[in-house]
Amino acid sequence: AVASIDGASDAAADFVVQDAVAAAETLAASTAPRLPQLSKMRKADLVAECVERGLNSAGLKVPELRVALRAARAAAKEARPPPDA
Repeated sequence: AVASIDGASDAAADFVVQDAVAAAETLAASTAPRLPQLSKMRKADLVAECVERGLNSAGLKVPELRVALRAARAAAKEARPPPDA
């Protein structure tokens, strides 16, 4: 009978830990700084972000800048370590 009580409390503790981890991940995702939408940015802002990211923006038009930044943002997002690492 003692083993089942310990097993039940272990399962409850695991559930509490999993719930806390999920809540922390949700909070981290909701408080992460959001980047401005590329479609709402002016050319000067697009060029500035390209410079910050080390991208060549010379001679690019607004649609081309958006494509380059969209790819750079996606690559940066994939390169980030998982929240639990």
